Amino acid sequence: RDTSTEMQILFLLFLVFTIAEGRQNRTQYKEPTIRLRIGAAAPYKDIKFWVGLVFRHKRFNYMGVILSYDTKCENSEEWIKQMGVDDLPHGRNQPFYNVLVDESFRWGHGYTYVAEENIIPDVKKKDGDELPIRHQALGQYFERWSPSAQRYIPKEWLKELYPHDALVAEMKTEVDE
Repeated sequence: RDTSTEMQILFLLFLVFTIAEGRQNRTQYKEPTIRLRIGAAAPYKDIKFWVGLVFRHKRFNYMGVILSYDTKCENSEEWIKQMGVDDLPHGRNQPFYNVLVDESFRWGHGYTYVAEENIIPDVKKKDGDELPIRHQALGQYFERWSPSAQRYIPKEWLKELYPHDALVAEMKTEVDE
């Protein structure tokens, strides 16, 4: 049995039901469709951030952790207009990231889609501190928080979807030190 494929399918089903449930309960807010690439190769040179990175939103100040990314905005025209994506300095032709939002900032809207220009890496936790992000779904995507790497370590199936991210994260962490 290929448990990796089964996990990916279960994860995608979970996202579909989670998003559908959120859409039934919302009034005006329209959540993006969460998509994870399965085996597709993105032009990694265009991606500034990686899966597992903890960040603060530049405009709204909430914290989150990156789950996946697209090299440009891949959401519907309706969502792009509703969210004012074309009014951003870099518009829709910049990477966009699917993220888990810290529950203390946005309870009930735990997933969102963020333009790269609105992501500010933000990790200051040291050994023994609590996790930088609180979200009930963290364990579905990540093995653990790594204080030394300053990021969440993705589960194996997520590492397989983004094989270059670990190397990019290590290189960027070394450059920033």
